[in-house]
Amino acid sequence: MYKEKINKFETQKAVKNVERIFKKYFSTFMNLTEVDGPLFVDPKTGFNDTLSGTENPVSFKYRDNNLEIVHSLAKWKRFALWEFNIPNYEGIFVEMNAIRPNENFLSKYHSLHVEQYDWEKVILEKDRNLDFLFSEVDKIYKTILRTKADIKKLYPSLEKNIAEKVSFISSEQLKKLYPDLEPEERENKFAKLKGTIFIYGIGHKLSDNKPHGLRAPDYDDWKLNGDLIVWDQINHDAVELSSMGIRVDASALEEQMNMVSALKYTDFHNSIMEGNIPLSIGGGLGLSRINMFILEKAHIGEVQATYWPDDYRKEMLKKGITLLK
Repeated sequence: MYKEKINKFETQKAVKNVERIFKKYFSTFMNLTEVDGPLFVDPKTGFNDTLSGTENPVSFKYRDNNLEIVHSLAKWKRFALWEFNIPNYEGIFVEMNAIRPNENFLSKYHSLHVEQYDWEKVILEKDRNLDFLFSEVDKIYKTILRTKADIKKLYPSLEKNIAEKVSFISSEQLKKLYPDLEPEERENKFAKLKGTIFIYGIGHKLSDNKPHGLRAPDYDDWKLNGDLIVWDQINHDAVELSSMGIRVDASALEEQMNMVSALKYTDFHNSIMEGNIPLSIGGGLGLSRINMFILEKAHIGEVQATYWPDDYRKEMLKKGITLLK
C-alpha cells in the first residue's frame, strides 16, 4: 500500500517550492526569461501544436472567429523569438496550460489538463547537431538535479532517488538493443537500467519500418530531437519528463511535410521557408510530472487539481492514493 511522504496540505506548499526553485535554475542554466503566452489561438495562424496529428483541440467561437485552446506553444514560441527580437543563445519560457480531451486513458501520468514549461532558444546554423542538443539536455537535467537537492533539504523524508547523469541512446540503437519489444517496453527496460535516459531521433521510420513514436512534421527536426525519460522508483516505471529538439529549418520542414503528405502550408510554415523567423531549439517539460517525480508521489493527481471519474478516484483510494479535487 502506497504511503505519501508529504501530506496533502504540505504537498500544496511543496509544489510551489518546487516550481519556484526549478524556475530559478532553469532560467539561469538555460539563459531563458519567463514570458506570458496565449491560452487560445486562431487556427489560421498555424500556431497550435498538432502533436501527432490525430488529436482534436478544444475550440470555441467568438463572434465570427473559431478559436482553439492550445495543445502546446511549440510553434508560437518560435515566432515569439522573432517578435521579441531575442539575441542568439537567449530564449523564453512560458508556464503553459492546455486541455487534451483525446487522451485515450487517464493514468498516473496522464490527465486531461496539461501543465508544462514551454521553452525556446535562438541558435545558429552551426548548432544544428547532436552535440549541441545533448549539451542542452544536460543543462535541463542539471536543473532537475539541483531542484531535487534543494527540495530534499526542505523535506528530509524524501530520498535521493535520482540518477547523476543522462544516458543517451538513439531510437534505432534502442530497437537493436531490445528487438523483440515495443517502443514503450524498450523505454522501460533501458530507463530501469540507467535511471535517466534521452532517446534521440524520433519521428523517422526505423529499420523495422516503424517509428519509435509519432511526431508532428513541422516543429522538431526528427534527426535532432528526443525524449528525456526518468525511472520512477515509486511506481517502478519509466516516465517522460520532456520532449524537445532542434527545430526544423526550411529543408527539414519540406522533407518531413512531404513524408506525411501534408500539402497545406500555414503562415508559420511560410515564415520558416522564407527564413523570417530564427533557427531555434525548444521543448516542453511536464510541470506536474516534475513535481510528482521530485516529491516522490505515486500519481499526478496528488500534485494537480483536475477531473477524475468517481470510479477512478475510488480505485486509487484502495491503493492509498488520494487525488486532489
